Amino acid sequence: MLSSANATSKLEGRLAREADIRDAYDLTPPSEARGPDGHLPAFWRDTVRLRLNRPGEIANLIGPDRSEDVACWLDAGQERARTLGSLAGGSAGLRPVLDVDNRAERVACLLSDIILARG
Repeated sequence: MLSSANATSKLEGRLAREADIRDAYDLTPPSEARGPDGHLPAFWRDTVRLRLNRPGEIANLIGPDRSEDVACWLDAGQERARTLGSLAGGSAGLRPVLDVDNRAERVACLLSDIILARG
């Protein structure tokens, strides 16, 4: 969880170190906002509870306004993985997410991971 959060933080252009991310997550009281650095480990922690065969759960994590997009992106990535291989499928999961929101690296990585796991 922490290493995923650290890698995503770097992709998003943040300067936080792994220790900063850990502290933002662990030391923030539950009633207070964790901020961007503390939100990353929370996001990745929630992803490990997902059931890969339920796009609704994935869409709920990402946001309800993207639920239809998530299903389409996953289907397109899986189709590409079936025809061209896992790497092509994983990259097909990255591109449409970043086309919609070029700051959505964590979502793009998550969908790519799901496509690879399903393959």
